[in-house]
Amino acid sequence: MLNVLRPAMTRLFTPLGKVLARTPITPNAITVIGTVGVAGGALSLFPLGELFPGAFTCTIFVFLDMLDGVLARLKGTSGTWGAFLDSTMDRIADAGIFGGLVIWFMLGGHNPLLGGVSLFCLVTGGLVSYAKARAEGLGLRCDVGLIGRPERMLISLVAVGVSGLGVPYILNVGLWALAAGSAFTFWQRVHAVYKAAKGPRDQGGSPGDQDGWERLAVAVLSRRLSERLTGVAYQLGWKVICRIPLSWARWIFTEVADIAWRRQGPKVQVLEGNLRRVLSWQHDDPEVDGKELRTLSRAALRSYARYWLEVFRLPVIPTERLVAGMHFRGPGEVAVFANLKAGRGVIIALPHMGNFEQAGAWIIARGAGTLTTVAERLRPESVYESFVRFREALGFEVLPLTGGAPPFGTLAQRLRAGGLVCLVSDRDLKESGIEVDMFGEKARIAATAALAVHTGAALMPTATWFDGDEWGACIYDEIPVPEAGTRAEKVAAMSQQLARVFTEAIAEHPQDWHMLQRVFTADLDPARLPVQVPPPRSEP
Repeated sequence: MLNVLRPAMTRLFTPLGKVLARTPITPNAITVIGTVGVAGGALSLFPLGELFPGAFTCTIFVFLDMLDGVLARLKGTSGTWGAFLDSTMDRIADAGIFGGLVIWFMLGGHNPLLGGVSLFCLVTGGLVSYAKARAEGLGLRCDVGLIGRPERMLISLVAVGVSGLGVPYILNVGLWALAAGSAFTFWQRVHAVYKAAKGPRDQGGSPGDQDGWERLAVAVLSRRLSERLTGVAYQLGWKVICRIPLSWARWIFTEVADIAWRRQGPKVQVLEGNLRRVLSWQHDDPEVDGKELRTLSRAALRSYARYWLEVFRLPVIPTERLVAGMHFRGPGEVAVFANLKAGRGVIIALPHMGNFEQAGAWIIARGAGTLTTVAERLRPESVYESFVRFREALGFEVLPLTGGAPPFGTLAQRLRAGGLVCLVSDRDLKESGIEVDMFGEKARIAATAALAVHTGAALMPTATWFDGDEWGACIYDEIPVPEAGTRAEKVAAMSQQLARVFTEAIAEHPQDWHMLQRVFTADLDPARLPVQVPPPRSEP
């Protein structure tokens, strides 16, 4: 990324290079001096806790090391040996910087976790450089990557130096970001080489083709690495986001939301397609103002970013804050606890609005004891497991949607025992949902009403939203089981009433509807829809 600054840096160092060109000093000598200065400064100062002096010293010699290329061009001595020496000395300098940090964290800094992160940065930095060198040795281009050596030096030295001046959290954030960015860059380069290595002869290779199998292995490893990076990103979220100032974290998440909104990727397009229905229903007009839609989608993405920010910070938010910050509306809270006290199970059915986890933590803190919910099994598995641990720490019982026993039976048991079940229900996850009218169009939602018909539990629609820096919620009146009709007819009728409540709640707070998936029948893949069995023909 910072390679775009190389021409400007060359112009900056050219006057000094011209002076040195008239002396016996060689470019290779500059390379070695710069490396010795960087590694020596880091290894002598960082272990003593002298972070700012160490970073300042390293920065001076890093700039000196940048002079060797300018001097080689002016003296006309550029060559293979000089390129090899420069690359090798760079690895030694990197080892000095991150090795010094590892020693400091393990000994004087008393932070083995950051020591491990520093070691990880050193290893992944070497892998990033090796991947490019090996690719170029095979005649393939590999000029891609988020974090190259210039970015690695900039992030690490700035974070260390500013931390040495007493600014809190900056070193933690810098090293964790560098670790994630370096790992991602390694994946980018492996993936780029894999794509570059594919040629016309590979498109139809036989199963016994050794090169084809090697490329297949690279593809599998790339996919696995991508999943591992996703898992690492979530772990970083829970470990880092709750440790940095809230204002910083809020700014970062808002900026990420705005970037996603400007890029208008597939998920954003789906979100806007859903919000278009909301605006059309609100205005009773099929024509929707494009500017109003874009403004609403931006607010929805920012709300979604806030949800993730709160998820990562929820473990450190005091319970008193969760309870006091909830602004509840309507008599539904009383009805929920009255049913639970009487031993009758309660089903809280929600749309994807506000913060589900915060609302669950709130109702548990209010005396519900625990609640049972269902979680979609995410990839990689480590992300799903992290979410399960997170929700269990809040007092949730989490059942997997797939990959285990069907959750319906367990949910029914909990309800018959007078328990509380909370289910996000405005999307059909198992292709067995119910078609309803929502915002004037056909949509498919989860068959949550079937639990109420099967167990006699109280089905209570609920909506949550963000209210300034706090939260709002409303538990609506219970949807009763119809007295007449077949079981399927009862479930369909109750699902339609649930969809009507969802429609009204979402229309009241559309910016907090985080629906980035397709729910309307017109948008769904026809293969996902149930087969329509025609009614039997009557005899003439």
